[in-house]
Amino acid sequence: MDESVSFEGQQIVVIGHRGAGKSTWIQHILNQTNGHFIVDMNREHEGYNRYLPEYRRGDEAKAEIDGVISRVATDNDPSYRPSMVVFEEANRYIPNQGTIPGAVGEMVDLGRHYETAVSDGIAVMYVTRRPSQLDTDVIELADYLIVYRVRGKNDKRRLNSEASGLGDKAATLGEYEYLLVRPDRSIVHMNPVPEGNTTGSL
Repeated sequence: MDESVSFEGQQIVVIGHRGAGKSTWIQHILNQTNGHFIVDMNREHEGYNRYLPEYRRGDEAKAEIDGVISRVATDNDPSYRPSMVVFEEANRYIPNQGTIPGAVGEMVDLGRHYETAVSDGIAVMYVTRRPSQLDTDVIELADYLIVYRVRGKNDKRRLNSEASGLGDKAATLGEYEYLLVRPDRSIVHMNPVPEGNTTGSL
C-alpha cells in the first residue's frame, strides 16, 4: 500500500469480483485504523468490529441498516463513533436504482463532517462486485477507488466513464493486483497487500 495515502475522513469505493483480493485489502486497512465498524454481509471479517445483518435484500435490509448506522454513526455521540465504516455488498443498500436508507445517505453526503474521538470525519468504505449496480453518486463522489479485476461489459463501461481506460486496465489485472485511483482520477497500478488472517474467500 502507498504509505502516502491517508483515508482519514475520506470516501473509498472498493470494486472487484469475488476472489480478486478485496477482503485481504480491507483487513489490511482495518488493521491500521483506530476504530472501525463493518456491515459484514458476507460474514468474512471475524475478529473485527462488525454487524451481521439479519436481512440480505429488499426493504427489510434497508430498514435494518438504516437503524444500525443511525445508532452507530449519525446519531451517536462523537466520542463513540467509529473512525471508519465499511459497507460490504454496498450495492444492496445503495443501488443504482431505488431508494437509499436515510442514515446511509447521510454517510454518502456528510460522512466526512461527522467528528469522532480520533478524526475530524468518518471514513466510509463501500465495497461492491459490480460498479454498474452501485449508486452513481457514490462512485463519482468517492475520493479514492480501489479497483480489482473486473471483466463485465457494463462494469468496464462504468469504470471507463470514471477515469479514462480504468475498466480496460481492470480487466487485465493479475491475481490480487489492484488499481489505486486518486482524487484527481490518476491511476496507480499496485501490487497485492500482505495477506492477513482473512476468513472469507479471497
